[in-house]
Amino acid sequence: MRNKYLLAGAAVIALVPEAWYAASAQDIRLEEIVVTARKREENLMEVPLAITAFSAVDIQSRNMKELNDISAFTPSFNFVNQQGGSGRNDRSSNALTFRGLYLGNNVGLSAGGQLFIDGAPVIGAQTPSISDVERIEVLKGPQSAYFGRSTFVGAINFVMREPSDEFKGRIGAEYSRFGSNDLSLSLEGPIVEDKFKARISARHFHEGGQYTNFADPQGKKFGERTTNSLSSSMVFTPTDNLKIKAFVNYFENADGPPAQAALKGEYRIGIPDRQGNCRPLTPLPAGITPGSSASRGYYCGTLPSAGDLKKQNLISGDYQINALLRQTLFNPPNPLWATFDPLFIEDNAHRRKAYQGDLRIDYDTGGGYTFSALSAYHYDKSSNMIDLNYRDAHDIPNPLYVSEAATPTRLPWRNLLLLSQARSKDWSQELRLTSPQDQDLRWTFGFNYLYAHSPGGTVYGNLILGPFFTAAITKQWARTPSVFGAVYYDFTEDLTLSAEARYQWDKISQ
Repeated sequence: MRNKYLLAGAAVIALVPEAWYAASAQDIRLEEIVVTARKREENLMEVPLAITAFSAVDIQSRNMKELNDISAFTPSFNFVNQQGGSGRNDRSSNALTFRGLYLGNNVGLSAGGQLFIDGAPVIGAQTPSISDVERIEVLKGPQSAYFGRSTFVGAINFVMREPSDEFKGRIGAEYSRFGSNDLSLSLEGPIVEDKFKARISARHFHEGGQYTNFADPQGKKFGERTTNSLSSSMVFTPTDNLKIKAFVNYFENADGPPAQAALKGEYRIGIPDRQGNCRPLTPLPAGITPGSSASRGYYCGTLPSAGDLKKQNLISGDYQINALLRQTLFNPPNPLWATFDPLFIEDNAHRRKAYQGDLRIDYDTGGGYTFSALSAYHYDKSSNMIDLNYRDAHDIPNPLYVSEAATPTRLPWRNLLLLSQARSKDWSQELRLTSPQDQDLRWTFGFNYLYAHSPGGTVYGNLILGPFFTAAITKQWARTPSVFGAVYYDFTEDLTLSAEARYQWDKISQ
C-alpha cells in the first residue's frame, strides 16, 4: 500500500512541471546581459571569452555583499583574504585565484589576478560597496590584451551604476544572528536637467562574531568585522557627443581579533600510550609548565565540541594593550624600524583606510568613432595585529622575566603579539580610439600607463625577549606603459575573425 502512495506522488510531481511549462513557455524570456570585457558593450552570449556576469538583479536576489559571495556563485574563481603572515585569518590582503592558478606571492603588485573598477585597476583588490554596482564581470583565463599587467590568470571588473534621471532614494536595513547588520542609504537624481546627475551613497556593514574572546575584559568577539563607506557617482553630458563619468569611494575597516584560537595550555597535558589512549601527565614533572613543548602539547581525553569550547571559556586571545605593550607596539624605540603612524590601528586588530576614484571621458568624434580616456587613483593604508599564541597565555610564565625592575621591557607571561603595517598607491591612465561598431571591419587601439608604489615597512612586536624586530616589508614600485589593439572582421553573420594584441614593458623595482 505504501508503494502505491509513492507512485501516485511521483506521477503528480512529474505532471505539474509539464503542465506549468506548457502554460507559461511563451512568457519565459532570457535576460540579455551586456558586458564590457573587450572595452565595449557586447551581449554576453556573443563574447568568445569565459565570463561569469552578475546583473544588478542577480546581485540583489543572491544577497551578494562581499567577494566571498561572488566566489560562492562563480565556478573556477576563488577568493582568499588570509594571505598575511602566520596564516592569519583577517582582511589584511586579498588574493584572487582563477581556475586554480596563482603566482607565488599572489597579492599586491605580484598578483596574478586583478580587480578593476569601471575598467581601471585597483592594486590590492579592495572592492567598492556592492550596493552601488550595476554589474560584476568575472573573466577567467589570461586577460592581458585589454586589462594589462597582473591579469595572467584572470580579472574581475565592477561596473558602477550610473545615477538616475529622476529624483529618488533608497534605504536598506538588514539584521541577522550574532549582531550582524547592513545599513545603507542613497540619494540620486538630476542636478542640471539633461546635463548633470549624481548619486551619493553611505553604508555601514557589520559582521558579528560567534565566539567571545574570554581574555578580553570588554568581551569582544573573534571575527567581528565592520566597514563604513561613503561613495558618489556623477555623470556630466555637456553636449550630445561628450560624456564624463566619475566615481569616488572612501571606506574604513575596523575589525576585532581574527577568528582563530588554540586550546589553553592546561588542557593539553597528555601523551598517548602504546594503545593510543591519552595518559594525563599529572602531576607534571618539576620545571615543566602546562602547554610547553616538554609537556608534549596533546589534548588529554575527548576533544571538546564547538559548544564545549564556548562553555568552558577555552577560546581566547591576548589582545590586551597595557602601558608596556602600548610603548612597545605603538611607539617603537628603535628609530631604524620603518613605521608609519603607529597609533593608526587604535584598539582594533585590523584597520584600513582606502580611497578609490576614477574618471572616464567618452567623446564621439563623428561618424561613430569614439575617443575614450580613463584615469584612476587609489590609496590604501592598513595595520594588523595578531597574537601568535592564538590563545591567552597569561597562564604560561615568561622564563626570561625576572622582575619589573630587572627586565622592564618584558612581561611576566608569555606574550607573542605582532604588528604589521602596509601602504600602497597606484594611478593609471588609458587613452583609446574605437571605430564604428556597426561595420563589418571594426578596430580598437589604445595606450595605457600604470604606476604603483608601496613604501615598505616593518613587522615587529613583543616577544618573550621584549620588543623585537621580526621582518621588513619590501619597498617596491612598478611602472608599466603599454600599447594594445584589436581588429574584428565579419565574413558572414556567423563567422568573425578576431585579432587582439598588447605590448607592454614592465619595470619593477624593490
